[in-house]
Amino acid sequence: MSFSSSEAHGRLNPYVTFGTTPAGFWRRVFSTLVDELAVFLIVVAIAKVVAPGISITGATSGAAFYHAAFVFTTLMVVVYTAYEVILVGRAPGRTLGCYVAGIQVVSTLMDTPGYSRSSKRVAVYLASEVLGFTPVPGLGQLLFLVDNLWMLFDRDRQTLHDKIADTYVIIHRRGVVEQRQESF
Repeated sequence: MSFSSSEAHGRLNPYVTFGTTPAGFWRRVFSTLVDELAVFLIVVAIAKVVAPGISITGATSGAAFYHAAFVFTTLMVVVYTAYEVILVGRAPGRTLGCYVAGIQVVSTLMDTPGYSRSSKRVAVYLASEVLGFTPVPGLGQLLFLVDNLWMLFDRDRQTLHDKIADTYVIIHRRGVVEQRQESF
């Protein structure tokens, strides 16, 4: 896919303007898996400290199971939100998964997305989680799939959460964002 115009849908297109390359689908999937594992391990460590007696594997039904599931889910949401908003929102706009996959989240002007944009990205993720608890089966999973598969059909290779937050995910090249920030 070639990006011939420096404007994408009336906005600056960083792929053309700054000569960057969009991150592919599988790199982004790999990055997400690394991030999910990192968040999971952080949550398990916190749960052992905050609620040492809780075990999801040991409780199979009843109040103990629901209590453990509630604590674990709450911790996952809080830790995931903080992880994404802080790491994507501040320089250099990369989570652990982004580092491992060699990708970076940037704004249209090739700078760090900031906390507002990274919060918008997380809000879309959380919307799919919340919709998963509605009476309509599969609604949250459908939003999750549409959001993440959107990039396969989008000419700018943006997911829905990228479009809502006005961000792009690029293959990281040392110094590209830093050079852009120094020019201002």
